[in-house]
Amino acid sequence: MPSLIKSANARTISEIFNPDSKVKYIVPKYQREYAWRREQVEELLNDLLENQEGYFLGTMLCVNKTTDALEGGILEIIDGQQRLTTISLLMRVRLRNPSFHQPLSFDIRIASLAEINAI
Repeated sequence: MPSLIKSANARTISEIFNPDSKVKYIVPKYQREYAWRREQVEELLNDLLENQEGYFLGTMLCVNKTTDALEGGILEIIDGQQRLTTISLLMRVRLRNPSFHQPLSFDIRIASLAEINAI
């Protein structure tokens, strides 16, 4: 029986958000809305700050949706979108740079947009 998993790799946050990367991550509409509250964001941030080296952030499961090899990788996020979205927001704030490379896009619902803007 063929394996559905094509690869499993450990990645750092800096690799995922590398401005030179051609990979784009998409959060599809069928994913649950962004639901993290201040408590979850603070817990993640504290975990990251307390364990700066080698902290295991958890899994991120993606489906490769790339159809054109020249266009770069397009990965649809199946698991990990809450963490990835939160880290993306934290990095943008930390860098205070509105042009921060954002490899993450959303097939967004209005309720999710309100939650993201509230943070």
